[in-house]
Amino acid sequence: MTAAPLSSDFRSRSYRNSRPEPGLHRFLQRCRPERLQLHAVGAAPYNFNYTNSASAAGSVTKVLGKHTLKTGFDIRRIQYKLVNVGNKFSWTCGAAWTQQQYNIANAISGNGLASFLLGLPTAGSVDNDADPSYVYRYYAGYLQYDWKLSRRLTLNLGIRYDVYPSSTERYSRLSDGFSTAVNPVNAAVQAKQPGFPTVIGGLQFVNPGNGNSNVDWTGIQGRFGLAYQITPKLVFRGGYGRYMLDPTNDGMMIPEGCSAGPRFSCTGGPCEAARDRRAP
Repeated sequence: MTAAPLSSDFRSRSYRNSRPEPGLHRFLQRCRPERLQLHAVGAAPYNFNYTNSASAAGSVTKVLGKHTLKTGFDIRRIQYKLVNVGNKFSWTCGAAWTQQQYNIANAISGNGLASFLLGLPTAGSVDNDADPSYVYRYYAGYLQYDWKLSRRLTLNLGIRYDVYPSSTERYSRLSDGFSTAVNPVNAAVQAKQPGFPTVIGGLQFVNPGNGNSNVDWTGIQGRFGLAYQITPKLVFRGGYGRYMLDPTNDGMMIPEGCSAGPRFSCTGGPCEAARDRRAP
């Protein structure tokens, strides 16, 4: 089946003296500017994140009569990538440019769509998102010794050691305090205001591959436990131990650096410098 082109039929008709359909005519009468409400047009901002985890673990057990020795390790690497597109371009058009008097608002004139068609916005913004990519590592090892003193009593002794290195960012976009060096903006300031005090300071960023926090080397965890059989149907168990939370990406949910949120918007300065810090 072949459809006739709409363009030829459209050009052959004249609408100069035609009357609109009754339904459309009523709609146009009711659709006055003060009743027309417009909302955002275009793609909605979106964000997502993903986590890549790699781990290796192993254990060895040796039984010698009443003695049992266990040892093992746990190594993990977690990559957390946050992508927040935000509003790459936002343009707001209000009624001020098309109302009867530009400096006096009223309810019967002015329309945001009309201002848009004239190319007269009232506000606009562009987001400059960091989209950080974090890497988090975790190392642990343990040793456990079980001793069956008698048919009724068993002792458990153990020690575990966990190390949580500082998280890193793929392009080293982590702030590490403030610098006391001359700020790059100083040259522009001196050109405009000769004799102005030297502008110093600014965000200081970590060296490539480094984090911005100290490594906790105190993750030693001792364990002690016992089990005693009081009767054939009743056993008493007790123990004491120190434990550390398993590693997750919760500590990286709030990016470190220019902003406390997952993105930032700026037109220059330290934040823009942070975005451009990428390894060749």
